[in-house]
Amino acid sequence: MVKGEGEEIVPSLLFAAADDRKSLHTLPGVVTLNGEGPSPDLIHDLDRIAPARDLLPKRRKYFIGSLDPSASVEFTRGCPWDCNFCGAWVFYGRSYRKRNPRAIAEELMCLKEPNVFVVDDVAFIDPDHGFEVGREVEKRGIKKQFYLETRSDVLLRNKELFRYWKRLGLAYLFVGIEAIDDEGLKLFRKRVSIGRSFEALEFARSLDLVVATNIIADSDWDEKRFRAVREWALSVPEVVNVSINTPHPGTETFSSHAQPLATRDYRLFDIQHAVLPTKMDLKHFYEELVKTQQILSMKHLGFGMLRQTAGLTARLLLKGQTDFVRMLFKFNSVFNPERLCMDHQRPVKYELRLPEKETDEKKIDPKTFFLRQTDPASERAGSDLSA
Repeated sequence: MVKGEGEEIVPSLLFAAADDRKSLHTLPGVVTLNGEGPSPDLIHDLDRIAPARDLLPKRRKYFIGSLDPSASVEFTRGCPWDCNFCGAWVFYGRSYRKRNPRAIAEELMCLKEPNVFVVDDVAFIDPDHGFEVGREVEKRGIKKQFYLETRSDVLLRNKELFRYWKRLGLAYLFVGIEAIDDEGLKLFRKRVSIGRSFEALEFARSLDLVVATNIIADSDWDEKRFRAVREWALSVPEVVNVSINTPHPGTETFSSHAQPLATRDYRLFDIQHAVLPTKMDLKHFYEELVKTQQILSMKHLGFGMLRQTAGLTARLLLKGQTDFVRMLFKFNSVFNPERLCMDHQRPVKYELRLPEKETDEKKIDPKTFFLRQTDPASERAGSDLSA
């Protein structure tokens, strides 16, 4: 197994495997039955690493929503915030690295796909870098549709930058909200108020973008809470998704919630199953969850959506792109309360191990969760960016 970023270490691993397989565990981040190597390193130069897109025989099948087909591109890597449900800051040690704007533009020039999913954890944390990338895109006359994901506070701090990218082709924007009240935001340590979150959604609407967000359903939700979320979601024009609060291994929530886990079946840790004890009985919880997801899905999908997007749908079908159209009618085959409950009854093939000690959430040192220990300078840089 390789821990950390794989792009640099995997080639070394393959060369070592051809020479002496018994010494593989001495490589940084590599774990074998013989032992474990030193802590993994972060890649120092992201511009030296390019995706081997020529190896993808079904490249035209990749899509996200109506962006069909779509390529994925990375502008930056990492996140300086520390939301307790997320693993990005654990994985990268709250570091934040930027690619060279010219290298990004050159990569975009080589893409055959008309649509681009920017896979940054949080787009445009550094506005200067965002403008530099945009100018390189503009200089080359690149015409693409872009999908970005960002935080509400980043969006509000950098309004001119997002207006600029709207002119460059920004079409879809995901804004992480996670909760609809300050209590929920505090629970997830989002470090942003609900007022600012709603203000961010309003600004995103003003850009005439397709805006999406996500709400995290906690295991203690009852019928009243699900109903409140449905009513709020139906009152706003955004695409709203609901996922389940899931303490993933290695994250802070896994350590702090380790003892009351309802299951340790690895297959259920997919943000669609409840792995913490639910306040309602499990079947009732899933019924409310699926009811909520179904109502929100029908708000934007199904025959109504097909009528609204008839022109887009026709263009995609003429090009042989059927993924978006088929997606519109997949809901009932994917989300089903009985099926979700049955998943809990399957024989467990792999059971997650609990942390050695129960962690007191109030005494947690966030640095103990880092996959790689960062130096004080990089920690300060991360804190400055998230301030």
